Amino acid sequence: PFRHRPEAEKESCQFRSFTVACREGDSWGCAMLGRSYHSGEGTRRSLPKARGAYAKTCRLAPDFESCDFARENLQQMRSANR
Repeated sequence: PFRHRPEAEKESCQFRSFTVACREGDSWGCAMLGRSYHSGEGTRRSLPKARGAYAKTCRLAPDFESCDFARENLQQMRSANR
């Protein structure tokens, strides 16, 4: 249904989906929400919100791949600030 829609509209829909998934306790939803905030896809870029979503990912599933993804992105954020 989104094939012919503008990219910004697709990204906005994904962001809303990630928000709901994270709110419901889905670790991958939180990881992808963090990525959306980190990159500014579908929402305004916010590094504090990205960090919060990534942290929630690891609180929900510390031994799952979603936490590995979140940790990698957090490390990338730390490296960029040096």
